[in-house]
Amino acid sequence: MNTVVDPAWFQAAIQPLQNEVQQLSRDIRGGIMPDLKRLMNESRGDGTVVVFDIVPFTDGSDPTQPPNNLPPLHSVNAIENLNGLQIAAYFNGYGIVPPVGANTVATNCLQKDTLKQLVGACP
Repeated sequence: MNTVVDPAWFQAAIQPLQNEVQQLSRDIRGGIMPDLKRLMNESRGDGTVVVFDIVPFTDGSDPTQPPNNLPPLHSVNAIENLNGLQIAAYFNGYGIVPPVGANTVATNCLQKDTLKQLVGACP
């Protein structure tokens, strides 16, 4: 089987276009897609009847896939069941500094409320 190889001049000419397409793809995954998913989730109540879509992290990665392996946030109930380490990992992925305070129960509630807003759960 013969393999056709593009000439070097063509590869050099096309590389900037390939780089631009890759950058646009990263922008969509990291910028537009999270906003779209968040907007869609806002119409799903608490996620009980129609589950929330997974909102990608700021780098475009899926929080539920390796290396993150976090529980999916398909509903408000799923957010309520997160532990402190999982909440911190979600905040880190979304580029948010977690709120802290002396009252750990109140801080945990505030963190969960913030996370609900980040994924588009109805207030």
